[in-house]
Amino acid sequence: MKLDGRWLTFPTVPAVASTDPSSPSKRPRRFINERNRPLAPSSAAVEEDLPPPNWIKTNGDSLTEEDRNYVKRVIWRGRRFIVKYGWCVRQQEADIMRFVRANTNVPVPEVFAVKVYEKQVFIYMEDVEGSTMHDCDESTRRMVAPQILAHIQQLRQLRMPSQGQIGDFPAPTYRNLKRAILGCTPSSKYSQMPAVDTTADFQRWLAVEVAPRIRMFPSVETRKRLVPHVESLDASAPVVFTHGDLHSGNILVRDGRVVGIIDWEMGGWYPEWVEAEIVGYYRDTGDERAAEVAAVLGLAEEKERWKSRHLWIHALRIA
Repeated sequence: MKLDGRWLTFPTVPAVASTDPSSPSKRPRRFINERNRPLAPSSAAVEEDLPPPNWIKTNGDSLTEEDRNYVKRVIWRGRRFIVKYGWCVRQQEADIMRFVRANTNVPVPEVFAVKVYEKQVFIYMEDVEGSTMHDCDESTRRMVAPQILAHIQQLRQLRMPSQGQIGDFPAPTYRNLKRAILGCTPSSKYSQMPAVDTTADFQRWLAVEVAPRIRMFPSVETRKRLVPHVESLDASAPVVFTHGDLHSGNILVRDGRVVGIIDWEMGGWYPEWVEAEIVGYYRDTGDERAAEVAAVLGLAEEKERWKSRHLWIHALRIA
């Protein structure tokens, strides 16, 4: 990946060999039994015995609430679940989580079921025990950094299908850049992407979208650098699977290991440099959680916010 005129590479993290046949690396994932906890019941068994959505809305512990979207921890008949629901929660997030679990070893919570109630989607998923990377001390963050890079590498190995198109997952059904990358708020007006399947075409579309919005920026220097920056992005970069919202609050850690990566609603097929551009943008606008992941990725820190190389994201986001 080329950023600021240099190539950013994700170092390969060698696997640690083990001679212990009971080692987790020697067993199928579903049989790993950490801390001697009981094995989770199968998805089919759990789906038959889940709390109804109307019960979820009035019970459980609220973990987050943003833009009329909710995440709750609930206990139902002795089992703990995480349930995510709201007006902007979509079936596609559950599809992404299942897709990543099925095709990589990236730690993603298991999805047990998806239900619809009063036009809202409810995603029932595994409650992964751990603290966010943001809440860990500096030594723990350094310890898990190579693991995060290894997980990103695995996502980079997922290439867009030959008949696919750049955009929200699963392409080509959803191609909404602002929803896929920049999130969902009820008042947002989204820019609809055209059907493109190459990084070069995506890059050209960005330049067309950004150009008329240059007037929003008072600095002449900023206006001069916006389109040239978009045009400088690597047009030959492969289209890979992208998380789209990778920050330290979405990375769960336990005992020095990354045990979960969550919040996949912005995932999709994008050029390889999009993930770093998003992380860099939010870091440059003061997001401490993005800054912690930017440090893992080795992104150079911008000295002045409004001279950031990530202003194309800002131009699209506020329009």
